[in-house]
Amino acid sequence: MDWPLDGPEESLWLSRLEDEHDNVRDVFAWVEAQDEAEVGVRLAAAMWPLWYAHGYLHEGRARLERQLAAVPHDEESFRARAIVLRAHGIMRAIGGDFDRASASMRESLALGQRLGDRKVAAAALNSLGLVAARRNDPSRAEFLIEAALRLARESGDARAIAMFLSNLSTVARARGHRERAIARAVEQIAVLQTIPGSGGLYLALETVAYAALDDGADVLAGFMLREVLSLRTSGISRTEEGIEALEGLAVVAARGKRPTHAARLIGAAMAMRAKLGAPVPPSGWARLHNALTRARTDLGAEAFGEALASGRLLSIEEAIAEALASSASASS
Repeated sequence: MDWPLDGPEESLWLSRLEDEHDNVRDVFAWVEAQDEAEVGVRLAAAMWPLWYAHGYLHEGRARLERQLAAVPHDEESFRARAIVLRAHGIMRAIGGDFDRASASMRESLALGQRLGDRKVAAAALNSLGLVAARRNDPSRAEFLIEAALRLARESGDARAIAMFLSNLSTVARARGHRERAIARAVEQIAVLQTIPGSGGLYLALETVAYAALDDGADVLAGFMLREVLSLRTSGISRTEEGIEALEGLAVVAARGKRPTHAARLIGAAMAMRAKLGAPVPPSGWARLHNALTRARTDLGAEAFGEALASGRLLSIEEAIAEALASSASASS
C-alpha cells in the first residue's frame, strides 16, 4: 500500500478535489501557457492523490511528466519535485513500467536525503520496496521497507509506521515467514489504535484478508475483503486496491464452487485494469490464474467465456455491489 491520505477527512478531501477537477485542469493549462513551472509542480504534488485514487492514471502520468520536465532543479522546488517524482513512480509501477518507476523513486529518495527530510526519504524507500515486491523480489522489498520503517520511527510518523508494517507483513508472507507476518500485522493494529480518527483500519483488514486467503481461510478472507470494499467506497472502486479486493473475492468464490460469480468478478476486474492501464503485477499472477483455471474447469469453456464477458460489461458500481451482495449471501 502506498497512499498519502488518511483519516476521517479523506473522503471529503477527495470529493472536493473531484468537484474542482475541471477548474484545476484549466489552472494547469494556464500554468503551462505562462511557463509557471514552480506553480505547476506544487499543484501536481497536491493533485496526484486524486489521480491515483479516482483512476485518472493516464492523465496523472502525463501531467506529472510535463511538470517534472518544466520545473527547474533548484532548492525551492526540491520537496515538491520529490513528491511528484514518487507519485510518477507509483503510477508507472501500477502500469507495469518498473524500470522508469524505480528511476523516479530513486531520484525522489536522493532529494529527500539531500533535504534531510525523513518523511520524503521514507516514502521513497517504501515505494521502491513495493516495486521490488511487484517484481517478485520479496527479499529486496523487505530490506527497503525496513529502512523506510526505521526512518518513520525516527520521525514519529505513526501513519507511515502503520502503512509500512502492513507492507512488511505482506512481504513476510511472500517469503514464507508466517509468524513474522502475523507479528507485523499485530503491531500495525496496535499503532493504528494510537491514531485518533485514523482512517487506516482498511490497511489492517487488507493485511488479515490476504494472509487468510493464502492460508485457505476463505470465510475470514471474504469477510475482510468485503469490509475493505465497504470502508473505501469513496474511490477504491477506481484504484488498484479495489480491483485487488474484487480479485480476492473472485478467488474465494472459485474455491467455494461459485464459478459463475468468480468469472464475472474476474471479468469486471480485467476490464477495470484495462481501463486504468494497470496490469496484474507478477506477484499476483499465480493466485488469480488458479482461480481462473478452477472456474473454467467447473463451468466449461463456453459458459466460462460467457460469464467472463458479462463481467466485463459491469460498471464499477455494479461490480462492487455484486461482490458485496453475492459474497455476503454465500457466507451466511
